[in-house]
Formats: sequence, C-alpha cells, structure tokens
Amino acid sequence: VTVRDITAPIVYLITPANNTKTTTSSNYFYANHTDETGLSSATLYIYNSTSQVGTNLTVISGASNTTNLSFTFPREDIYFWNYLTNDTSNNLAMNNSNFTITYDITNPIVNLIAPVNNTLTTQANHSFNSTFTDNLGLTNSTFYLYNSTNSLINTTTETKSGTSGGMNLTVTLPYNDVFKWNYQSCDNANNCAFNITNFTITLD
Repeated sequence: VTVRDITAPIVYLITPANNTKTTTSSNYFYANHTDETGLSSATLYIYNSTSQVGTNLTVISGASNTTNLSFTFPREDIYFWNYLTNDTSNNLAMNNSNFTITYDITNPIVNLIAPVNNTLTTQANHSFNSTFTDNLGLTNSTFYLYNSTNSLINTTTETKSGTSGGMNLTVTLPYNDVFKWNYQSCDNANNCAFNITNFTITLD
C-alpha cells in the first residue's frame, strides 16, 4: 500500500526580523524548513508594493533544513520577503505571512523657515519653524539651540510619521546673545540630517 504524502512543509522566517530597516543593499534571508517526509527545494521571493522584484532558488533535502540566500535590492523601497518550500511529493508552502524590510540610504531634507537667518530682535519669545521631507518615512525631528560659545541651550524632540511634516517650537531666549539654531530630522532607517547651515538670531 502506497501512502500518499499530502502534508505541506512548514516554513519559519528567522532573519532579517519583520519590519527591519537597513542601509545595506545586499542582504541574507535566513529561514528554517521542515517536512514529514523530505524537502526538495526552497525559493526566496522578494516583492515591493506593486510587483515581484526577484527570486533565488536552492536545492535542499532531509526532513529539516535551513536556507540563507542573498538578494541585492535594485533601489530604495519597502520590500516583502518569503520562502516557497517544496517537498519530494510536490507539496508547497510559504510562511503564513511575508516579512517586511525597508532599504533606505537617503537622508531627510530639512528646511528652516522662520525666524529668517540673521534675525535681530528685542523679543525673547520666538517660534522656530521648520519643515521635513523623506523618501520613505520620518520618525522624529529635534530642535537645537546654541549660544555664542556653542553651549547647548535647548534641545526638544518630537515624533514624526509619513514622508513630510513640520515643527513649530516656541522657545524663550534666556539672555542677550547671538544664538544659533537648527533642526535634525531622522527617518525609519535612522538616516539623519540637519539643515545645510545653522540660522542665527540675535537678542539685544
């Protein structure tokens, strides 16, 4: 009596962990595969939000095996990955859900808006306004204020999301001096950037 194998393999995605952010284009994708009778192959699938980007196939055997196949992302994007595993009876299976990995090497763009550079004022209270943009997604922005001896007077961080945003922080200048200010913005892959130059404001 021939017993027909109808049980699909089981696939466990291990690394990169789900929702990984990376600044490296070439990555290895590690998974564990098990089957009741015998494994035959595993194919790595890479997708972006619109289509399949590529595959990488390897032959495997035994009732349990691992794969650690590499793939080079063609461009910055949010990618989804999974393995399609085949056994010797041609039963196929993938992990229950795709894992996400974001490849991003582009810094956010910071634009200081107001007060304009080289502002002269007799008012201590000012709102420091800036806008931020990123190709894939912002995470936070931080205001920095220094005095004329480069001592840090104020630093304030706000959480951000999406690909664009702003920050308008009201700060009281503590005494007459020439102050320098700027914003730093960071994205999901921990790429961070300031405005190209500091702006100055003089309280007198």
